[in-house]
Amino acid sequence: MRTRTLLRTLLLGWVSLWGAGARAEEAASSAEPAPAPAAEVAAKAPGWEFDVGAREEYRFRGSAGESSHELRLDLDFGARSPAGHFQALGDLTLWWQAARTPPEDSGAPFGLNTIYAGRNPWFNVFQLWGEYAADGVLKIVRVGRQEAEHGRPAAFDGGYVLLRPVERLALFAFGGRSEHFFETNMPLFEDWIASAGGVVRIVPGLRVEADYRLLREDVPALEGRLPVTDHSYGLAASYRSPDLLTAKLAVRALNDSLSEVSGVVRVFLPKHEFGVDAHLYFQPVELGEHNELDNPYFLTLGRSLPHARWKLDLYKLVPLGKKGGVVEAHLGWAGRQLLSDPQSAFNRNEGRLYGMLAVRDLGLKGLFAQLWLDRLSDRAFPVKGKGLFAVNAALGYDREWIRGELGTQYHRWEYVYYQDVQEIADVRVFYVEATVKPLSWLSVRGRYSVEVFDRTLHTATLTLAQAY
Repeated sequence: MRTRTLLRTLLLGWVSLWGAGARAEEAASSAEPAPAPAAEVAAKAPGWEFDVGAREEYRFRGSAGESSHELRLDLDFGARSPAGHFQALGDLTLWWQAARTPPEDSGAPFGLNTIYAGRNPWFNVFQLWGEYAADGVLKIVRVGRQEAEHGRPAAFDGGYVLLRPVERLALFAFGGRSEHFFETNMPLFEDWIASAGGVVRIVPGLRVEADYRLLREDVPALEGRLPVTDHSYGLAASYRSPDLLTAKLAVRALNDSLSEVSGVVRVFLPKHEFGVDAHLYFQPVELGEHNELDNPYFLTLGRSLPHARWKLDLYKLVPLGKKGGVVEAHLGWAGRQLLSDPQSAFNRNEGRLYGMLAVRDLGLKGLFAQLWLDRLSDRAFPVKGKGLFAVNAALGYDREWIRGELGTQYHRWEYVYYQDVQEIADVRVFYVEATVKPLSWLSVRGRYSVEVFDRTLHTATLTLAQAY
């Protein structure tokens, strides 16, 4: 079985129901880079610009007599020519399970293993590409391991070309060997991706994008692997009005079936300090395995049954005037509902009605507190069906060089990466963390958490991060 996942979620080792099922609704970036002001270009003229970031992390986990000690190194870097025509970017990671109890050769089951453990140490390249950007019809040529900027998120080793034949029209094409991180027993050249499409800017702020994608992959079958070819089509319209409205509507088809419909609307009224954030995702068919998993940063657990997801969040900011500080209030409704099939592992109905009250800088600059009250149910409407109330809370202090927080969270469903991907229920988390920045380029972060479900899991993490 293939296993792919969200990089940042894997760093924590956990992903919630919402993260596992989420779609990157705003993954497609702008069709062309914003031109740098002449003064900025002149200021960069003396030489190349380089950025380097590194992170070293140690993580201890212990539960029911078992323990694991893991080390991780992340390195990212970028380079840009004085005029901005050439640039490069890299993102690398190295993971090593230094020790574990019981040991690997003891024959005892080890419940704290991770999907990294198929290779120890585990090394991967998430991005590594070079790019040329011009001012004529040819806008961008990029070669290397990269993320797709159009259509569904994907990672591939290959090339990307962006053309602008006229001012309001951009045409793109990309393709190569598709990369699925954490896939086991994958031949080097079994998966391929190719895509082409265009972006039209109708009026300022309004753009429409259409894309076609070809996927050819070998998927596991009863006898070896079976080659599968799929065709995917997408149409998306987005509108952005500065400081007021952001909206996007996207439709996607897989072969001869409508596969996905999504919409996002965000409104913020600065004069009233009031906002609305609405999301809707509708999947009328069951997605095939490799089509669902072409996104390297999301993990699909088992089958992805037809379902709908939504979230409506209303929020209000209230400045406290001369006393300083800000009060922030949220009222929302989120849910996930299967369209026809009965519930099963990784395919749950869930409704959540919530309210949140937060304060910051009240009485002391940097002090903040949050309190959430959730009504959770196994139905789309949280006031119906079997349900419960849950409280989440946090208290902390955040300034330029120091940040600390302690709190508690409750999750009705969690997906956890042990030796096999599992679904666990009724998880209560208690945590404390602190971050210190002794130097402008150095930060030190420590976190300790206790997660209580059918057993108790202790996790301690120490992270050093540098930025140059």
